Amino acid sequence: MEQNSYELLISGDGSHTIKQALFDAWYHSTHGAIAESEVVFINANLLHPSRIQTRKPIRIFEMGFGTGLNALMTYIACLQNYISVEYHTVEAYAISIDTALTLNYDSILGHKAFFESIHQADWDMDVVINDHFTIHKYKGLVEEISMPESMDATSYCSQGEFRRQLQACGFNVERIPGPPHKREMIRATK
Repeated sequence: MEQNSYELLISGDGSHTIKQALFDAWYHSTHGAIAESEVVFINANLLHPSRIQTRKPIRIFEMGFGTGLNALMTYIACLQNYISVEYHTVEAYAISIDTALTLNYDSILGHKAFFESIHQADWDMDVVINDHFTIHKYKGLVEEISMPESMDATSYCSQGEFRRQLQACGFNVERIPGPPHKREMIRATK
């Protein structure tokens, strides 16, 4: 049973997003869940030329597994670009498989079996989904988990203090165009 209740919405690009009652927040942009994920998670991060040209396996950290949309889109991009991914994600308030199956991502993007498998994957262990994709879902708060140090991470927070903290930690920080209805986002690389 879910710890929470959710409201389903068809976003501006026709894909679903959900609103978590506990925090009164949408999981994705109401202007387009898939469009937002494509800009932020795939194009600005996963398919950045520095990663794509090497064809080396990539380790991704996502704070908040949520609906699994970013993981699904990562998988699709990896198949198209012959990249393997080790996907680490933390989630304190996981949605149920029943809630996940109400989302329309498979009718838009395909890969229904993959989408189901990432939601059914055990928590707190590496689960090999296939030759291209391994997932490790951490159940709990990010402050309470222990995970590998070396990761590629994504954020589209463009708050000044966040950017300055990344720079102080040695990241190369650049402002890039944001997803629909967001002016800009930050890409930080090390």
